[in-house]
Amino acid sequence: AVMGESSLTLSIDPRLGPRLFGTTGLITRTDAAGHVKLSPRLSPRVVIVHTEGYLETTFSNLLAQPTVTLQPWGRIEGVVRTGTHAVPGADVALTESRAGSDMLYTMGFQTRADDEGKFQFQFVPPGNRFLSRQMRGQGYQSIVKVEGGKTANPVVGGTGRPVIGRVAPDDAFRTINWTNGNQRLSTASPRAPAFVSGEDYQQWFNSPEVVTAREAVVSYPIAFANDGSFRAEDVPTGRYQMYLNFYERRQTGPGIGPVAGWLNHDFEIAPIPGGRSDDPLNLGTLELKTRRIVGE
Repeated sequence: AVMGESSLTLSIDPRLGPRLFGTTGLITRTDAAGHVKLSPRLSPRVVIVHTEGYLETTFSNLLAQPTVTLQPWGRIEGVVRTGTHAVPGADVALTESRAGSDMLYTMGFQTRADDEGKFQFQFVPPGNRFLSRQMRGQGYQSIVKVEGGKTANPVVGGTGRPVIGRVAPDDAFRTINWTNGNQRLSTASPRAPAFVSGEDYQQWFNSPEVVTAREAVVSYPIAFANDGSFRAEDVPTGRYQMYLNFYERRQTGPGIGPVAGWLNHDFEIAPIPGGRSDDPLNLGTLELKTRRIVGE
């Protein structure tokens, strides 16, 4: 299949192999001899997908050299762990790298680990990819480098140590619904210095070193109990940022209500002998800044 503009999803059919999905009329097929006719479009980008390989190129390159050779797919054979134990039946997703990506398509790869926690992805475009173990609506992410014609063997989880703690509102009379919120624990990302103009900020944001740093950010799920205590599993050595927002219940209608409280907290996990410890890092009690409500 070949495509010349707009957005596109690359997914895998277990029987038919890699397939492209996108805007009707922008995807076509080669004939039995591998020939295809393309009409010039606004976008110069072209993606070619086949069970034998793939290629991302441009119309101008095709005009200069109409015969192309597909690049080989990569493959992933990995395992999901929590501590020293494999996780049977874990749901795993594979996505393209997020920051600074110039890929024309997105990847819709999902699978489930077997009884030994093992999983596979075939037909993977080479490059840095994100593996995400889906847990409680959040994703435990890790980066895997995929090379064409080779098999990567990543381990998702199983390193680092647990992180625990408790969040308490700064107003002892406030009741917080600890399951109604947006919680993010991630490796530290670059923080922008003060800028005079938006143009300066964009230049900083898109600089190669900042793009590289953002590309390397991974996140870890946090599980909250009804008393405000939390736990995150398998967090490796490094510097981290925790962003927590909790919401009021809506009085009427679906969706979330206004912000009830928020918390930003930075911490660091020191090097661990052997790279793994079952002894949790306890962050203690962290104060949640609550939104003041008039009349209370």
